[in-house]
Amino acid sequence: MKGRRILLFICTVVFIYSSMNILAYFYEGYRNKKMHQELGELFHTQEGQYEKVSGVEQEDLSWDETNIAEKFIPILEINPEVVGWLIIPGTTIDYPVVQTDDNEYYLSHDINGKESKRGAIFMDYRNIPSGDDKNTILYGHNMRDGSMFKDITKFKDKNFFEENTTIWFYTLDKLTQWEVFSAYVTEAGFNYVRKDFQSDEDYLDFINTLKDKSMHKIEVDLNKDDKIITLSTCSYEFDDARFVVHARRVR
Repeated sequence: MKGRRILLFICTVVFIYSSMNILAYFYEGYRNKKMHQELGELFHTQEGQYEKVSGVEQEDLSWDETNIAEKFIPILEINPEVVGWLIIPGTTIDYPVVQTDDNEYYLSHDINGKESKRGAIFMDYRNIPSGDDKNTILYGHNMRDGSMFKDITKFKDKNFFEENTTIWFYTLDKLTQWEVFSAYVTEAGFNYVRKDFQSDEDYLDFINTLKDKSMHKIEVDLNKDDKIITLSTCSYEFDDARFVVHARRVR
């Protein structure tokens, strides 16, 4: 009898502990969603705004530069490490992008600096915040509740890949448009996060390799002067898998 009581006590403790963890996970998800809704309202990223500019040539977007700088003022007051804002039409991705001096902190902290399993969308610490590197790399968690970078996994679907090729990335002073050209699952050991290259030929070989790795094929011309943006998240096909999307800045 005593042994049964001990076993019942242990089971009860485990149940309470598990229930508390589950409740904490869902509460954090609610808080995360509410926080980003409020940030979105501050930033005024409405659907019609980027629909209006979807057909505009890149060099004709300067009309919005002053407005963009103003948009970031309340966001920078919350966190001065904000370097941009990412929007992917057809997904729930409409998030601020942060950057600090390592690639660890924002894996476990949100934009407010609070500990969070969801972390934040963040730029590789080696990149320049303007998005003008050859390869600008953004990271985010693949959360089961659909938040953060979960929705980039939609690019695994061929129809979605073909019908949703545009990415919008606001830096602190400009709006840039990017065209998706590659999406694939890879082992973490594949060096898709290269930022520096020995020559134009080295860079061209790199981006053509990324294009060839894509699980779906699309006709996109790439040259040595192109800049690309890389979106990276965890995937679950095998241990330490990554899902990666690459897009070329519209010329």
